[in-house]
Amino acid sequence: MNIISSIYRRLYELYLDLFCKYSFAHEFGPVPATISNKEFFVVTMIKNDEIFIKPFVEYYTKLGASHIFFIDNGSTDSSVSIVKKYQNVSVYKNRMHFAKHQCRIRRTFLKRYLWGSWVLFVDSDEHFYPAGPGTSSMNSILAHLNQHGYTALAACMIDVLPRRVKEGDSRKLADFCLYQKNSIEITPYPIGEYYCRGNVVPIGVNLYSGGIRKIINPEGEYYLIKHPLMFLGGQIVPFTHPHFCANAKLAEFVLPLLHYKFFGDIAAKIHDAILSGERSKTWLVENEYFSKNSIQAHVDVVSDVVPVDVGEIYDYLNRSS
Repeated sequence: MNIISSIYRRLYELYLDLFCKYSFAHEFGPVPATISNKEFFVVTMIKNDEIFIKPFVEYYTKLGASHIFFIDNGSTDSSVSIVKKYQNVSVYKNRMHFAKHQCRIRRTFLKRYLWGSWVLFVDSDEHFYPAGPGTSSMNSILAHLNQHGYTALAACMIDVLPRRVKEGDSRKLADFCLYQKNSIEITPYPIGEYYCRGNVVPIGVNLYSGGIRKIINPEGEYYLIKHPLMFLGGQIVPFTHPHFCANAKLAEFVLPLLHYKFFGDIAAKIHDAILSGERSKTWLVENEYFSKNSIQAHVDVVSDVVPVDVGEIYDYLNRSS
């Protein structure tokens, strides 16, 4: 009976992969073209992320992305219309259920459209920061990765917090310039877990977890590690987990990934996530907390909030490398 169940499950997974592959619709912009291994694409998945689009495109254009691809998962706000104002972007649509199929959507897009390229896959509220000696630009990072045959680079999300603004002033993304220094937990990389099977992991690359949400909900499990930069080739399997890939040779350093999750109405975001199917205990606890408290209230009562310094963060993340 177990064999029959296993076969059925495998056939169902193949069906979902095929369904996902043909669920993509090209909405806007150029289709992917071949680039050299000295260049990189940026990819993100969006749904009602209008407040992040402008800073996202401007940041990654300045960072040197050859092109930016947006996978829209059913936005009802002006996200897509804002994206279409830019020239170096493309939009694809896929309406599969995000909570159930987010990894499949991402993995399928990369395999179908961008195989053979360096890809930086980040959320719309994440800014990837080159930092450290010899890796302070994307050109230097890619050169280093290519030279040593690395196929992925780990990053650690840093929950960015707001400074206090004058009463009556609207808060801007630039006002999010603080972080809670002692909110990151560092433990050994989870070698042996199925979702990171086959990864070659250098000494000094660890598992990073915790963050502000862990402080709010101590019983929750929050990975801060991600593998956003990957070369799509060989045996690598992207998005075996929202934060991991498999069969990758990881670089020997970790970079900061500034996470602007708390910009905007965080209570509304969590409520919308619950309505769309994110009904885990974690989301329910956060929903209860942020329905009563602002992120500014959290900042006001903790003592270890300091200005963001990406160089200092890099040193902290790589101190045992």
